[in-house]
Amino acid sequence: MFVRSNKLWDMFIKWEGEKSPRNVMKLYDRLLLIPTAQYTTLMQSFKEFVNDNNPKNFLDVDEFIGFRTEVVKELRAAQGLDPEVPSATAGDTPPGDDAPPGDLVKEEAASDEETKGIREKLIANRAKVFEKLETEVKKRLHFEEALKRPYFHVKPLEKGQLKTWREYLDFEIKEGNADRIRVLFERCFIACALYEEFWLKYIDYLRSQKAADDVVSAVFERTCRVHLKRKLSINLQWSLFEETTGNFDKAMEVLDHLEGNFGLSLAIAMRKISLARRAKKMHEVEALFHNYIEKLIKKGDRAQADAVVIKLARFVDKVLKDRSKTREIMEKAIESSPGNPRMYMYMIDFFAEEGPERTPEILAVFEKAEKSELPNDIKLMFMHRKMEYMEDFGDQIIEAEKAFEDYASFVKKAKEDRKRGHDDGYEYDATGAKKAKTDATSSSISVRASTGATGPYQYGSYSQPAGSTSAAQYNQAYPYSYGTAYQQPQQGAWNYGGAAAAAAAAAAAGGQYAGYTSQQGWQNGYSYYGQR
Repeated sequence: MFVRSNKLWDMFIKWEGEKSPRNVMKLYDRLLLIPTAQYTTLMQSFKEFVNDNNPKNFLDVDEFIGFRTEVVKELRAAQGLDPEVPSATAGDTPPGDDAPPGDLVKEEAASDEETKGIREKLIANRAKVFEKLETEVKKRLHFEEALKRPYFHVKPLEKGQLKTWREYLDFEIKEGNADRIRVLFERCFIACALYEEFWLKYIDYLRSQKAADDVVSAVFERTCRVHLKRKLSINLQWSLFEETTGNFDKAMEVLDHLEGNFGLSLAIAMRKISLARRAKKMHEVEALFHNYIEKLIKKGDRAQADAVVIKLARFVDKVLKDRSKTREIMEKAIESSPGNPRMYMYMIDFFAEEGPERTPEILAVFEKAEKSELPNDIKLMFMHRKMEYMEDFGDQIIEAEKAFEDYASFVKKAKEDRKRGHDDGYEYDATGAKKAKTDATSSSISVRASTGATGPYQYGSYSQPAGSTSAAQYNQAYPYSYGTAYQQPQQGAWNYGGAAAAAAAAAAAGGQYAGYTSQQGWQNGYSYYGQR
């Protein structure tokens, strides 16, 4: 296990040899189980030690008696005597005059032949242990030779070195010797202290071995408080581990400490909020939400602040079951961020969940979006959505027809403005913020005016005006929305998209909406209705 420790062992043996040969023998017995780098010289050194000392001075009594019994039998058999010799008993010597340990017969001292025989028996016995050691060393030799930097350095390790450590650890784990696995991991942590994967590998190993929770927690603490203070992933995993053991306070402490190292981070903030919610501390959850919203606004990060507001609204609605408070939160949010389309989307979803009876409120949100400072192509999307909604749920066909007319009129006006070179005088960056237009490029807007039996409201394709912000850009600008489930188009309970089907049926009948086609871009990026 201590591959490069042979010099320390040599010094240890020399020091113990000055005090007690018996301790030296114990050290050799330990060394014969450890694959050190200089294992080849170990057996020779051991033989010299045995030959230079009397076995009775360094062997345990039981082992010495065992070896001597075998030697005496062999010597007696060689002399033609009965090999079975009775052991010494208490009656063989007078009281207070015990025979020396290991005496089998009454004699003043063992012969030189016996001593030689005992030494040979001892060496042969340890040679078998050495053979096993040699086999173990050969299994690991190619790993050891490939490790060129067993010490710590701030420079990154080569990929080949990292690969060797991975394979070496996998090998030892497969071998199953717990002591060797532990020591190899400790050796690895010297050279790879800044590599998260090896700490996680050790933690996974401990957990697979059903290690005590405090043992695993200690490894996490050593990792995150000493070596990887600013590694987000492993610190979050530590918090999660503490939570799984029921230690909510420790889990929150870990997140607080991590936040102190990182500063304001939405990922850490959301983890703290979720932890408080799972701990059933609802008042703390709301306090954390408001605290982070204020911090993000002060920081000037309005996009992330809006994302947290939407999460707060969902929490109040779905967990606290307070819909009036949810509505209040979102109405204030729209007033604060009228240029964020996700606010309007959430409000529309919020009302749509209650059914068509909420149509007035939904139409009010659509109207507010149309009158807002949103870019024209985003407004066009909301108008298209309104048209579909009225087709599916409007009580009067004239309402759907008006929505259709408004949509077609907006497309036509945008086309005419583009032809005349008129626009809103701004272009938009990836966050949706306005900036002075620098190099406006035109893109076409085509509106097919249709006459005859097919009706006057047919429209064709719409291309995004240059300088405006597309739906994809808004998805990038507001990456922290209210969950991936709310970012994917779904065919929910409200069956949006029905307007297109209705238009197709009308076209087949030669009705008013012949030629109606829905815009695929809207459906792909903004089909939010009916989601829960």
